[in-house]
Amino acid sequence: MVLTTILFGLTAFFVGHVYKTGQDRPPLKYAVIPQGTLDFLRNHIPGDNEGTGIRIDIDGEGRSWSNDNDFGKKAEENWSCEEDENFIVYYHRDKKAEWQGNAQAILKCANKNIHTLAELMGKYFYPADVNGRKLPIYLPTSDGEYQAVISKLFEGPCSTSSIGMTITSVTLAGCETIGIVISPKTFKKSASANNNYACVLLHEMNHYVYLTSLDYSKEIGYFNWEIEGVADYCCSRSKYEQALSADKIHFIERNCSLDRDFPVETNSQYWAGENFFYYMEETYGRDKVKEFIHSSYSLKTAAVFDSLSLDEREEHSKWVKLNMEKSQIEEFSVAK
Repeated sequence: MVLTTILFGLTAFFVGHVYKTGQDRPPLKYAVIPQGTLDFLRNHIPGDNEGTGIRIDIDGEGRSWSNDNDFGKKAEENWSCEEDENFIVYYHRDKKAEWQGNAQAILKCANKNIHTLAELMGKYFYPADVNGRKLPIYLPTSDGEYQAVISKLFEGPCSTSSIGMTITSVTLAGCETIGIVISPKTFKKSASANNNYACVLLHEMNHYVYLTSLDYSKEIGYFNWEIEGVADYCCSRSKYEQALSADKIHFIERNCSLDRDFPVETNSQYWAGENFFYYMEETYGRDKVKEFIHSSYSLKTAAVFDSLSLDEREEHSKWVKLNMEKSQIEEFSVAK
């Protein structure tokens, strides 16, 4: 009798656990993700990319997207949090409550960003849209911890010189944002306006919306200047700075073809990518920029240009010409 009772209890526990796991596991969103899309994600965005770290997990049975499983909820990691219905911000307590204040500022800023993102990107993804998951944001207190948190969220070494990173996991249930990590450098008084926490947070939240918007059931593919340029365009990182220098315009003319990635060594995927979308807005209007972005959710870049009746080479020439006019440069003597 005792043995039977124990076995019954264990069986009930096991069945209950399996049932609970099944309930927590999100439904499948994609019956299949094409091999071409998987190859693009694996090859185009390595784990140590400066802006986004993407994990691929389509072989497993999936897992709960609940924030209860967040890295920030592990007791041994000693995180505290500020949260509301949309976001959960993880931070470490200190005697002066400085980091709690930073977390509250981030929470306020994140909610303010929702309207900006929805207007440009076509939609904002609330927890109800992503299997009940609140967007997690981590505030490490040192450069070393910044690197460590990114590696732990990415589940592998991830060295970066960035000041913000978005880590996501692409599964058959959709694109799960594991977390956004914001560098402590962005909270320093010396941080410039385009590198402070407000600007960096909006840039990273743009990655969250962009990557969640992608239709992974299609053969998709974008260039680094698109994802980083759109994110910087969204937060107007360089919009109000002076016209581009002659050197930068020359660089764009020689090295920034719109049918390939821009050179990463000069961070041109950021500043030149952003500048291209300013060109598009000035030439065709903001609605055309939105149309470009929204089309890229389900099309490769060449098909996006085709769908808008635009030619990459012609647009590149017009882009360079507009910058030359703004900088009052008559012509370049370029060695082709």
